[in-house]
Amino acid sequence: MTTPAIPPAPPRAAKIYLLLALMLLIWSANYIFAKLATRELPLVLVLGLRYALAGALMWPVYLVARRHPDPAVVPWTLRDLPVLLGCGFFGLVGNQLLFVAGISFTSVTHAAIITALAPVMVLLGAAAVGQERITPAKLRGILIAMSGIIVLQCGKDPTGGATLFGDAIMVVSTLVFSAFSVFGKGPAARFGSLTLNAVAYLSTGLLALPVLYWATRHYQPWSASPLAWSGIVYMALFTSIVGYLIYAYALRHFPASRVAGVTYLQPILASLLAMVVLHERPTLSLAAATALVLIGLHQTRPQNPSA
Repeated sequence: MTTPAIPPAPPRAAKIYLLLALMLLIWSANYIFAKLATRELPLVLVLGLRYALAGALMWPVYLVARRHPDPAVVPWTLRDLPVLLGCGFFGLVGNQLLFVAGISFTSVTHAAIITALAPVMVLLGAAAVGQERITPAKLRGILIAMSGIIVLQCGKDPTGGATLFGDAIMVVSTLVFSAFSVFGKGPAARFGSLTLNAVAYLSTGLLALPVLYWATRHYQPWSASPLAWSGIVYMALFTSIVGYLIYAYALRHFPASRVAGVTYLQPILASLLAMVVLHERPTLSLAAATALVLIGLHQTRPQNPSA
């Protein structure tokens, strides 16, 4: 008579909260490291190095994960490759390409506040395709959050490094990510987020190799400082892989709204890091814009605690 297997005990909530705090720090510091890299190296070289390195690092992670398949997802075949590539390129690669490009033209504080609008844009997109319903409270939250961006632009410090061009790129980057969150929801649920990320980074890493070869012939990447190189390694390893793995792990044990709620602190932490590391100056308009965006996000949050 065989002894029945004992299911593993669920992780303690304190452990998950610690991991979420680490994820928040990783994603907030991403703004700083992206800025450090783009200050010294050309944008094309930063992107090529990041995607090539992320693809190389993602490969062993994906191989290990395949040994323990998730029963809730469907194994993908070559017939599914166009959908996976489309979602991955558009939502993950496209968003992050625009993110790095945008932050090279604007300040970290502006970038952090603008990207914090992602839940609002997701709500608008989901409502447009019939996935969500905009209530009066949510509409009020959308208007409050959007007014924060207006305050941000009206009170811009000309010596702070923020530009309208860079802010506009960050808005497009957030729009791309929001569209991916709406339209990529089905493929991500069907094949798993890890598969989506792996296909996107592996394929983009391969495509980045000729770009990287061209860039290294026209620029001198080895002359960059260790800080610039640390930015590239950080974006490839911690932002693209470690932060994602924590996010996926937390979603398995916590409601999505609780996990997403942690990211509401990201613009505050990223702004504080920018003030300490990059010496960006805080202003009253920046504080007002941050407050308006966070109040708006609170108004538009899911009302169902198990959502």
